[in-house]
Amino acid sequence: RNERDEGKATGIAIAIASDPDPDPIRPDPNAGSEGTGEATRKVETKGQMMQRHKRELLVLKKQTSKMGKKKKDEAKALEDEMTKRHHEELASLEQKKREEEDANEAEEEGNKASASSSAAPGAPKPSRAQKRREAKAEKEAERDARIAMERAAIGETQGEIEESALEEQLRPLGFAIYDIPPDGHCMFRAIEDQ
Repeated sequence: RNERDEGKATGIAIAIASDPDPDPIRPDPNAGSEGTGEATRKVETKGQMMQRHKRELLVLKKQTSKMGKKKKDEAKALEDEMTKRHHEELASLEQKKREEEDANEAEEEGNKASASSSAAPGAPKPSRAQKRREAKAEKEAERDARIAMERAAIGETQGEIEESALEEQLRPLGFAIYDIPPDGHCMFRAIEDQ
């Protein structure tokens, strides 16, 4: 329940107090002084705030419709007060967001300045694609080294024995066997290599 709601139409204050999702930014006045700390508050996103505002307006309109025509001015004043409060909450949320973005930008600029001073002055920073290629090449080299170690532990396989015998027969004729990397076009690459 908000301090502004006290002393106003009690039906509205009760409806807002029974709202299943009370305002998470404002501390609960019934929680005492310990519950008002910033660390205990739940931060509300803009979307969540907009949904809460819609629910509050819906509850308010239901309550004001029950008040009748005689209290029409009072209902209009309550609705105006609520929309004004909603605009203030949105403005404060956007202000906080801008302040956080400014702080983040300042921090990033500080990080860039320290990173650029530690890096070589003429060397450009590698792109994401370059980093991916380097990581892929590193993994491939690691894999090849692991395979070579496993083959060395196993010894010579039947395929390797046959390949060495074929190379011995082709060498006097002046021919050699070349490995063509499998890329989907390896048959054409083999013809191209001849």
